[in-house]
Amino acid sequence: MWTDGPAASPPAPLVVVLHGLGDRPEGILPLLRGYPSPMQATAPRAPSAFGQGWTWFSSPAAGQDPVRFCAEIRAASDRIAADLRADGQGRGRKTAVTGFSQGGMLAFQLALDHPDLFDLALPISGFVPTPCLPDGPPPAGAAPIVAFHGEADDRVPFAAAQAAVTQLQALGWDVRLVPYPGLGHQISPAMQQDLFATLASGLQATEP
Repeated sequence: MWTDGPAASPPAPLVVVLHGLGDRPEGILPLLRGYPSPMQATAPRAPSAFGQGWTWFSSPAAGQDPVRFCAEIRAASDRIAADLRADGQGRGRKTAVTGFSQGGMLAFQLALDHPDLFDLALPISGFVPTPCLPDGPPPAGAAPIVAFHGEADDRVPFAAAQAAVTQLQALGWDVRLVPYPGLGHQISPAMQQDLFATLASGLQATEP
């Protein structure tokens, strides 16, 4: 894992940042540069080479069998969760997870499958395949999920994120979707500022 930010005592909140297809840890960490409060970021690297970077899954979501694709997302999510538990990085501090594209899908899935690890989940340009959706309400203490997505995204359609969020809301999960009209598959300055504001208020709200 690539970790950025000084250690603090008591420990500052930890933010787990997950890169997208063909990216790498050092490519996604700048997403959090300029965050105005003390924090530490850690960025795992996906296991498989892809172009000049790495991929979490064998191929993009488009055209893949949704059951197989869900299995790949869950396997990657479980690996990240196991590494976090083994490292103990989040122990004794507030912890959030965010990520872009493939990383956004994983941020969703980590919040759904490993809710005890996180206090907040902020997926960006991600979604949850139907087979990966839970079949019931959230457990007590499950992390709130705030998803950010461009309405003009032609790689991970906004409608896919909207459908997943609607189904999760119907099951009682604390989740909402923030749309960005005209924005494609990218992170805009406005989205980054909204991410910062949501991260700050969400982690503050979880303090004892």
